[in-house]
Amino acid sequence: MHASQPHNMMIVEASTIIENVGRNMKRLREQYGVTQEELAKVVQLSRDKISKIEQNKRNSSFYSLDLIA
Repeated sequence: MHASQPHNMMIVEASTIIENVGRNMKRLREQYGVTQEELAKVVQLSRDKISKIEQNKRNSSFYSLDLIA
């Protein structure tokens, strides 16, 4: 086993988790009829940041994800 392999697996797993969070966040937001603007106001983040999280275009901090959760 290569020494960096566990680290690479952790990066892949974290990336997959973040993608799932964005996808599920959008699904639930739409299911409950909440706009990105409304969610952004409640969690005190920008609408642009909400959009990027949902589209997996931005690596979000755990702090931001905790605000949304």
